[in-house]
Amino acid sequence: MGIFTERDLLSKLLAVDRPLTIEVGDVCSSPLITAPLGINVAEAAIIMASKHIRRLPIIEKDRLVGIITARDLIEAYARGRVK
Repeated sequence: MGIFTERDLLSKLLAVDRPLTIEVGDVCSSPLITAPLGINVAEAAIIMASKHIRRLPIIEKDRLVGIITARDLIEAYARGRVK
């Protein structure tokens, strides 16, 4: 399992002139880095920074229940929710 992001589109398709008809599974980022539903925002930020990712899928009982984005972290910090 993996995730297909704009970074994948730019670096794996457009930058190397590959056709957009290629299957997503052939160019998605893998393995998929995830976190459990109970993770706190600071822990999520540490994972995202250490793995150089901008999206962190949140999993509960092997099901996707949400995605934390870098923008979410910035907004939380700006609102004073993270210290």
